[in-house]
Amino acid sequence: MKSVGRKSMAGTVFDSLNTLLMILICISIIYPIWDMIVVSFSPAEAASSLTFNFWPEKWTFEAYRFCFSDNRIISAFFISVYRTVAGTLLHVVIVSFAAYPLAKLDIPFRKAFTVFFLIPMFFSGGLIPTFLTIKKLGLIDNLLVYIIPMAFSPFVMLILRNFYMVLDPAVEESAIIDGASVFTVLFRIVFPLSKPVLATITLWSMVSQWNSWFDSMIYIRDEGKIVMQLVLRRLMDQTQNLSSEMYMYSMTQPGGIQFSTQTVKASITVIVITPIVCVYPFLQKYFVKGIMLGAVKG
Repeated sequence: MKSVGRKSMAGTVFDSLNTLLMILICISIIYPIWDMIVVSFSPAEAASSLTFNFWPEKWTFEAYRFCFSDNRIISAFFISVYRTVAGTLLHVVIVSFAAYPLAKLDIPFRKAFTVFFLIPMFFSGGLIPTFLTIKKLGLIDNLLVYIIPMAFSPFVMLILRNFYMVLDPAVEESAIIDGASVFTVLFRIVFPLSKPVLATITLWSMVSQWNSWFDSMIYIRDEGKIVMQLVLRRLMDQTQNLSSEMYMYSMTQPGGIQFSTQTVKASITVIVITPIVCVYPFLQKYFVKGIMLGAVKG
């Protein structure tokens, strides 16, 4: 008679193959990132070779020195941090307050308001009407242009509305019977139960705000108000405009160019993704929690 706690041969083989598959998937995800980091710290001649780079042959910070050689990079970094923090907070607050009433079935004209919010998802005025609207609002060369146009998203609002609709109404009803106001229910019950979805949309908004540079290029005239991503993009364009012959000649001269387009691209990517990678672990824990875990005891 087989032991109850002993796995069968098929189960052992499945677990082994599953573990091997997960390891291969992790390697396929981690290695490109590691290769990019290695290239960013490699000299130009090593980065141009078509070989696997597990470790830099020679450590060099020339690509990073080139990226930080622009005096605007520090101020642009703080502008990017400002737009990311302020824009994300405003975005999450607005979509949360917009989605909650639309999740209530007894709200008058609920379907009409939902359709009204859906229209901008399918129809857009285009770049020129948007620019004219921004200009009429006085947001040209204004830091608020980073925050106000991205403060609301119909798609994110619908995701939150659908999430609120599946919350057990018994929790809110019991709180209202005990004398809780609407804002008490919202801040003490609904928002704590919505941590997984709020963390998700917060991360979406942070990544979108942090990576945005097109609005800075169009609406900002003052070089002291541009974001870091636009500065880095201009630096990358500078390296692409240099011909390969100029690179080869300069690298043979003392004090010449010791970086290439590949190393600059890699260093720019590392600089841009590092803040988001540092923030992600603090939000990840909410992704794996149960939505209604412990909310209602039957």
